[in-house]
Amino acid sequence: MGEALIGLIGVVIGALMTAAKDIWVDRRSRQKNAEYLAIRVVSIFDRFIEGCVGVAGDDGLRDGQPTNEDGRLSVQVPAPGFDVQSLDVEWKSIPAQLMYEILSFSDLVALASHRVSGAFENDYEEGFEERQFQYASLGLRAAKIANDLRNSYGLPEREHEDWNPVEYLLGKREEIKKVRARREEQQSKFWNPDQKS
Repeated sequence: MGEALIGLIGVVIGALMTAAKDIWVDRRSRQKNAEYLAIRVVSIFDRFIEGCVGVAGDDGLRDGQPTNEDGRLSVQVPAPGFDVQSLDVEWKSIPAQLMYEILSFSDLVALASHRVSGAFENDYEEGFEERQFQYASLGLRAAKIANDLRNSYGLPEREHEDWNPVEYLLGKREEIKKVRARREEQQSKFWNPDQKS
């Protein structure tokens, strides 16, 4: 009976060691897959942020002058593309909330594009303002997601020698918010002349 018990204990210990090894290998593999995903996605977001900086600075003028024959503003910087859906990475290796933020970002880009198109239909100059605002906002959101990935997977911060694109985008968005607030105040005074300041 004693030998049978020792044999049974040996089998149980062997099974537990095998299971523990499998769990460790699976966890290690999952971590490596998550790190690889983070590196790939962060690089895509970083390029997107740089594209947003260009769009946020595009006022439709070249060398201070309109470029269309009819004297209207025209887009000088194309909108950046964003595609993470086609990446061959293990999406399930990262937390669900982070995965959702990354994969749903394409929807935010599409919504911003729709808003910009609508603004251009109403007023061409305000279309450029909306375009700058939307891409400044998208760039800031992309920077937040990229930073979340960097912090979660121990990736280094992006170094900027002379200037910080996130600070530029923040400044641009705040500048536009102030312009809009002044415009709303002027419109309110126009439509409600009896209203006290």
